[in-house]
Amino acid sequence: MLTTQPLTRGCVADLSRPAITFNQLQGTGMVFNKSLVIPLHFGKTVNSIEYVQVQPGSSVGEHVQDTDEIYFLTQGLGELTTNGETSVVQAGDLVLAPRFTRHTIRNTDKHKSLDFLVIDVKTR
Repeated sequence: MLTTQPLTRGCVADLSRPAITFNQLQGTGMVFNKSLVIPLHFGKTVNSIEYVQVQPGSSVGEHVQDTDEIYFLTQGLGELTTNGETSVVQAGDLVLAPRFTRHTIRNTDKHKSLDFLVIDVKTR
């Protein structure tokens, strides 16, 4: 049964069977996405929480944020380009992408996926 009320008790997200996208946002290769939280769970301030795995040699294409986004990298090595400036990112890094930021992320590791938790919030 679908409800419009936020959760009032805990739940466990299943990370198996993620959605697989090819050339996500005009990026390259394969990206696995698993939505863990949607607005229905906590109200309208949390747009989504997702676990993302960018496969070796793959990328998420350049796009402009319409929400504030936080990435916590859990595995791998990559390049993040934000508003034209490129930085190396790796497991343990926290990335902030404020609303209206133009950015892309690319996995530079040839053997491991670039994994990160994405928290997408609406602060305005």
